[in-house]
Amino acid sequence: MKIQTLGIIFIIIILPISFALSLYTKTQLETLSLQSLYDTKLQQATYDALQAFQLNTKNNTESTLADSKIKDIEASVTAFFNSLSSNFGLQGYSKDELKEYIPAIVYTMYDGYYIYSPYSNVATTTDNGVVVDQTETENIQYGLKPYIYYSCRYKRASDDFVITYSLDNYITIKGIIGGKYINDAGYIISNIEPFGDGMYKYNGIVMEAETALEEYIGNTKYQYIKIKGTKYYLDETKNRIFYILNGNIHEQISLKTNETLYNKYVKLIKNNTSALMYYKEAYEFTNRVLNTYNLKDLQVTHAYDMEGNQIKFATNANKHIFKQDDVKDKTPLEYSTSNFNQHRKAIIRYTIESNLSMAIANFNKYTKNVAYNYQMPNLKETDWDMLANNVSVVSFLQGLNLGGKIYNGYSVVLNTETEEVVREQDIYIVGSDGHYHRAEDKYLLEYKTLGEYGDKSSYSRGVLDLDFQTTSVNGSNDEKIYYYPKRELSCYDCVVNQTRVNYDFKYDNIYEYLNKLSVNTQTTLLKKAYYTALGRERWSSRLNNIKIEDFQIVNVGG
Repeated sequence: MKIQTLGIIFIIIILPISFALSLYTKTQLETLSLQSLYDTKLQQATYDALQAFQLNTKNNTESTLADSKIKDIEASVTAFFNSLSSNFGLQGYSKDELKEYIPAIVYTMYDGYYIYSPYSNVATTTDNGVVVDQTETENIQYGLKPYIYYSCRYKRASDDFVITYSLDNYITIKGIIGGKYINDAGYIISNIEPFGDGMYKYNGIVMEAETALEEYIGNTKYQYIKIKGTKYYLDETKNRIFYILNGNIHEQISLKTNETLYNKYVKLIKNNTSALMYYKEAYEFTNRVLNTYNLKDLQVTHAYDMEGNQIKFATNANKHIFKQDDVKDKTPLEYSTSNFNQHRKAIIRYTIESNLSMAIANFNKYTKNVAYNYQMPNLKETDWDMLANNVSVVSFLQGLNLGGKIYNGYSVVLNTETEEVVREQDIYIVGSDGHYHRAEDKYLLEYKTLGEYGDKSSYSRGVLDLDFQTTSVNGSNDEKIYYYPKRELSCYDCVVNQTRVNYDFKYDNIYEYLNKLSVNTQTTLLKKAYYTALGRERWSSRLNNIKIEDFQIVNVGG
């Protein structure tokens, strides 16, 4: 056969294949580009929803109440759909059309979560209180499902109880243990021991009352204490205690109105025992959990669902949850790598995954897009880890045609500016250089970068990151006065570019890092400042109906 003939045959065979491959490649590239574009639009809409939620909860003084929080979330959902419809405007999708592709939105909170998804409004007719007819209306409504806690049921011999977990080490126990009904709650923490009269040690560091916390309102510095998330300031010129609500200053108590209670506030402000109470109560609660309730032998295999079926977990299958006196289970409970925290994360994932997958699957009954089968996508392990430790918003977008395939995406955005949970990384340390630092900053290990604790007027503190942000108060003429409560500046080398973070040895969490430091005066000051701040902020944020009369009064330094 002539070469010319072979060339013609080659062209006839190869050219269509090359054209088809080129067209296929182009289609795939366009699909990937469109998918990336949709991912960006979904991420932006979810971020807008989170910003709306942050703004609403910050300005809503009753945001801790369930009804008020629901309103804040519903407003956030509205912001999500408005943003999404605006972002997809060029693609021809309206707000109502986009709802057909949003099977669920999840808002994870401190001890549970809300799922926003469609449902059918069911009308019933009764005859003398007995339901005789039950019909489903044609109108599909979108709304929040009831709040779901991060809870798990445990059955062990005659014990049958429920533990509700949270985004940190705070748990609630309710049910029958040892033949008695138990209703108890607190922080689970290892390595706390009594020390002297009313004092406690944590990891060898003595926890004491603090001298007064101070921050600015405008250009005036005040001493204060935080109780259940509200800061109460001491105005010594007017002999009063006040707080700020919606930007306005309100008097809580004064020397004239109630001298006894006013003096109580003053003593607590000048001798802040919040951190001490945190470790005291954690010691007592952990002791009850391990010894009084005998839960140190509780295993993951004792976990059951509400129907009485044993829950099968992929990890920690045969581990003790709380046990601390076994060579294999020596990791402190508060460590992220402990059996307790691994199980806590597994419970949070299990409760979200089981209910969310059901909500998305049920979306098939409500959507007009019957050609697509809605189901929960596989979230990355890193996403699950973030959800188990952070307040967040998770959105799902499915069923949109990308040309080469059907879009199935989700977006996770974390709320790092919430007071609902105090994370370990939310505590910064103020150095003698007038800057605030990450606790792992090498600078803090240098001589005299932290004030001596013996100097009660200037010793270094740990401070919650939110306290360094700008805020405002209404002036005399209703003008807003913006100011920084704390005047220290951010450390560029450890907070911004993180070039000075200590990686001289391996550690998984801040507790382990501090414990691995060489024991000297400087590291002792660092540990004391950090442990004190973490305890203070967690305890003063999570108080439940405590009265000012219930606080302990102790001398600073014991």
